[in-house]
Amino acid sequence: MRTVPGSGAILQPEFELPFYSVSKIYVIDGGSGYASTDPPKITIQDTQTPAIEGVFYPAISGGSIQSVKIINAGSGYYPITTESQTRIGIGTTSLVEPQFVTKEYGGGIIMGVSGGIGSAIFENGFNVAISTTITGVSTLIPNAFSRIYGFGNPLQSTTSGIGTGATFEVWITYDGSVTGNPISTSIILKDGGRGYGIGNTVSIAGTNFGGTNPTNTLSFNVSKVSSTAIVSAANSTYTGVAGTTTVGVGSGATFNISRDSTGKISSVTVANGGRNYSIGVVGVGTTNTSSTSTDIISIAGTHIGGSTPADNLFVSPTLLGTDLLPKILYIDKLNDRMNRCLLYTSPSPRDATLSRMPSSA
Repeated sequence: MRTVPGSGAILQPEFELPFYSVSKIYVIDGGSGYASTDPPKITIQDTQTPAIEGVFYPAISGGSIQSVKIINAGSGYYPITTESQTRIGIGTTSLVEPQFVTKEYGGGIIMGVSGGIGSAIFENGFNVAISTTITGVSTLIPNAFSRIYGFGNPLQSTTSGIGTGATFEVWITYDGSVTGNPISTSIILKDGGRGYGIGNTVSIAGTNFGGTNPTNTLSFNVSKVSSTAIVSAANSTYTGVAGTTTVGVGSGATFNISRDSTGKISSVTVANGGRNYSIGVVGVGTTNTSSTSTDIISIAGTHIGGSTPADNLFVSPTLLGTDLLPKILYIDKLNDRMNRCLLYTSPSPRDATLSRMPSSA
């Protein structure tokens, strides 16, 4: 094997997100004994195997590497993770960059899910407007163009069945007239709850919108739930179960799933958060779709004691994270010496962490 002259150089690459291409290579120590007529091949170490290997050319003077020119930046130089199953990340909720952005920065790791548990309402998925018929009369609001109800504090609901816990946001668009006529209403699923059945009527009280009950109460009939009960699989637990992303591009997530004594799904927790998942953001004035899609993951019924497709389980991410520091991290100032940020580990989020910092920070 031919030996290339020179040794001792220390180089530090810098990566560009979201594809982890090499944007710059810093020369920490140029080393000695290198020859410009026979330069060394530069490879990036301590990363995953790149999808496209980069090409880098060292500029050598006096036997030392002075700089490195990037001929081809390559891609896929992702950090090496050491977890066995659970990714550790920063939860991208209220104090960091928006949830749907994380996949663009090499994140999109699932840290919490909605759906699956005890026949949760699913419809079109989490954080997406339902598409079934809405009944009820929205309130009149003079000179208004739009109103969002339940943002940050989702609205509770009632049902004709035995289900509990489903919560929603309601988006109402008005014509801006003196009368304030509503022209469109969207109900956004925030949490599917549990115990619902197809055909159940779910209602959101009109008093939430400045109206009265039952005149301004909004209702819809459940058309899709996230799981079924299988008596023969009662008290069973399934670990490391993979799913198929039917909406979105996320991949790699696995789940631990349990059934209770009646065969209903009682627990869905994240075993491995995967990568590149998204949570949708509904734009003001939209009707039945979100401006950014929420991923939907289907878990085959055959993996959880049932059959496919009749007993497939559906979940969507409710909390995403990243194992990289976000470009922007928002911190609450508690006093002159204490600040607060939210740090989470999958599958169970931790409480807010208090960070002591110098008063000059």
